[in-house]
Formats: sequence, C-alpha cells, structure tokens
Amino acid sequence: MILDLLLPLTQLVSQLWQEARNTFFVGCASGAVLAAISWWAAYFVALNVNRQFSVRIQHRFFCLVAALATLVFSILFVAFQCTGHVVEGIVTGWETSICLDEGWKGGTFKKAYEAVYNLRDKAGDQVEDFKDFPHPDTGRSISIPLNHGRSRRTVAETYAGEAANHFRDKHPFLSKILWARAETAEKGIIEDMERVFSENPKYPLDDAVRIAGKRIRRELKKQVPRIVIISRIALVIAFLFIQAIVFVLLIRAALADIRVNFSTQHYRGQ
Repeated sequence: MILDLLLPLTQLVSQLWQEARNTFFVGCASGAVLAAISWWAAYFVALNVNRQFSVRIQHRFFCLVAALATLVFSILFVAFQCTGHVVEGIVTGWETSICLDEGWKGGTFKKAYEAVYNLRDKAGDQVEDFKDFPHPDTGRSISIPLNHGRSRRTVAETYAGEAANHFRDKHPFLSKILWARAETAEKGIIEDMERVFSENPKYPLDDAVRIAGKRIRRELKKQVPRIVIISRIALVIAFLFIQAIVFVLLIRAALADIRVNFSTQHYRGQ
C-alpha cells in the first residue's frame, strides 16, 4: 500500500514539472521559505520553554524534519492540481492491465463457470446443460452455456465483481478514495450479452472483461474531482500531525533539560 501511495505522489510532482514548470518553481520557492520559518518556529518554541536549552544534534534533526515536511507539503499541495491527469492515467493503465491479465481472466472464468454450474431451478435441476461444456480444470473449456437470463446475470455479476476486486488489489490505497462500483459494469455486460445473443448463440467472454474494465474505468473517472479535495485535506492533516510530533519532542527535550539543570544545581548546592 505504501508503494501505491508513493507512486501517485511522485507522478504528481513529475506531472507538475512537465505541465507547469513555473508553478513548480513557485511551489519550491514558497516551500523553502516556509521550511525556513518552520525550522525557526521549532527552535523558537524550544527556547521559549527553556531559555538555557542546549540544542544538540538530535534536536537539530527534529527541526530538519519539520522543515522538510513543510517543503514537501508545499510542493505536493501545488502539485495536487494535476491530480486529474495522474489518476486518469493510473485508471486507464489498470483497464489495459486487466485485459492482459491471463491469470485473472482464467480464475474469473472458472468462478463464473462454477457459479452457473451450481444454478438450480425450482425442481432442483441444473439451469444450464453442461454436457458440451467441460470444466476449466480439464483444459478444454472455452465457454459457458448462457441460454437463460439467470446464467447471464450470474456471469455479469462475477466478471464485474472480480474486476472491481482486481482494481482494489492492484491499487489498495487509491481504492480507498476511488470506489470501484461493479453495478454499472454488470448492467453493461448484460446489455452486451442481450445484443450478441440476438444474433449469435455464443458470447465471447473476453468481451465481458473488456466491458467490465471500461465501465469501471468510466465510473472511477467521474470521482476524480473529489480526489483533489480529499487528498489536500489528508495532506494538511498529515502535515499538522508531523509538525505536532516534532514540536512535542522538542518541548519534552527542553523540559528534560530544565530538570537536568535543576538537579545539577541542586547537587552542587549541597
């Protein structure tokens, strides 16, 4: 999940560099100024807690963390204006990958086959006749009988649901913000099946993969504008959290230094 988070962030900065270089430099310059202020603020807070605070290497490191966090925050905050292009590129790449993922297609075909195979009518008989449709494990199965509406809906639900799961597996972090809904994909697959069956008794299941990927990509792209707002809110919260940790650590160090100095003076007084 960490890699899934870092990849879009690096792509955002890269996209900003390519699309708006002047804005990138403004973001860097503003970030550098704010980073310097952040460093000074951290140092200033520590000295106000303890005027005789002895700043050591680890304390300077805390100040450096605060400054770097400010610099990164400033650049990313500006770069989030490119979120739409980056996310659309990721989603489009996912659509291509799912159509080429033979392992996923094989596994999904098997799930769809077994789901239809297990369908029963009111009398307890199989809904479909599988006499000429061997199980995928035999290596000879290439299609599923889809003569009934229940079978078609079952296949559509299986392919749409597995496509949504594929996106969640490949992009666990992004899927927390972008919700891959399977319902629109199911509807699209069923509509395509009805169209094909009106002309041909067999349905190519690769079309189900293509439609599932296309419909889910379309649904995900509609959610892109919301990502900018959510991402910037999350960025501000993360920034404030890091700054709070740094300031707390410096304040604790300054207070500890007071106790050490007091103990030393008290010992010498005795």
